Amino acid sequence: IQLIQSRMPSTSFEKSSSSSPRLALDWILGDAYSLALNDDYDRMVQRFALTVLYYSTNGPTSWDSGSCDAWLLNSTECEWGEPRDVECSNGIVDWVELWGDSLSGTIPGEIGLLNSLTHLDIVRNYLQGTIPTEIGLLSLLTYLRLSNNNLEGTIPTEIGMLSSLTRLDLDSNANLTGRLPTELANLSNLVDLSLFNTQLTGSIPSNLCSTW
Repeated sequence: IQLIQSRMPSTSFEKSSSSSPRLALDWILGDAYSLALNDDYDRMVQRFALTVLYYSTNGPTSWDSGSCDAWLLNSTECEWGEPRDVECSNGIVDWVELWGDSLSGTIPGEIGLLNSLTHLDIVRNYLQGTIPTEIGLLSLLTYLRLSNNNLEGTIPTEIGMLSSLTRLDLDSNANLTGRLPTELANLSNLVDLSLFNTQLTGSIPSNLCSTW
């Protein structure tokens, strides 16, 4: 608990709670492979983050069977899911792609614990809720696709912290609202931006237009 909260203080582990972090912690504590990681803190944290993602997006009840049955295994998290669902470099997760796997629920803030991610694709699912502000912690991210879901609310200003992004797809989330954050101007490497079929307003920063 201290390890996780040292990296993300907002994570709560109420014992009486059925929250995704609590469910993930309980699973970790019952998983021999996880406990054998001992002092490999980065591995333990990313294993926890992927487990939270599974519970927060209703893995046990919602995911397609192919991905669901291959998640939360007593083996390296780099091999969870179907081919290319999760990929690692030197044992560290840098790729998550759950394209059209019937995810529902919400994107957890603990996604920000996967701070070596370069590729995050959760397109064509049934995700609700807002885009978590912790997305801004994924400073190495170059590819972010959250299209064709049921996300709502505004684009968090923290998205402007993803200065390595080359592609950002948020289209076909009909309840995304508000003005485009001015922080989009910080995405100087962006070459592909998709925002259609939303209720977003405002203008795309002119410096981005000049790079396309």
